[in-house]
Amino acid sequence: MGSNGYLSVASHAGMMAAARPDGVAFSTDSGSTWMPMGIPAMLTRIRTVTFSGDGTIWLGAREGVYFSHDKGKTWLWIGRLPFSDVDDLYYDEPSNQVLVSSRTSEQIYAINAKTLKWEWWQTGYRIGLVRTAAGHVVAASLFDGVLVEPQATLANTAQK
Repeated sequence: MGSNGYLSVASHAGMMAAARPDGVAFSTDSGSTWMPMGIPAMLTRIRTVTFSGDGTIWLGAREGVYFSHDKGKTWLWIGRLPFSDVDDLYYDEPSNQVLVSSRTSEQIYAINAKTLKWEWWQTGYRIGLVRTAAGHVVAASLFDGVLVEPQATLANTAQK
């Protein structure tokens, strides 16, 4: 796309998205060709991109979490999420949830990718990055290193 400064990349079933602070490049042919993706006009800084299992694309930005079912033609906002300064998104396939974290918060949110209902965990640490491993939530905190949830509970939340 003739630019640099990409912060995040994601792929799903031949689709790829690469996010910069001011835009997203999108490919439908496994990265052979790229095109700019339409993004919500109010976004001032995109930080991360991911896909959920059905191909929905999710953006984490200064203004919160946005998602599109139609490859960026229209976007919806998770407006009721308690924080907006999103630093990381991660799709956990076994639970069908998008995990959300912000360096400005000690909470991690899990959004059900189908119902859009969410739940949260108070970690006691400011979290910059969140992932899963064997059903455990694993996070990188800003000042306290890598944190691992003591009990594997994430896979059990898929039923909610």
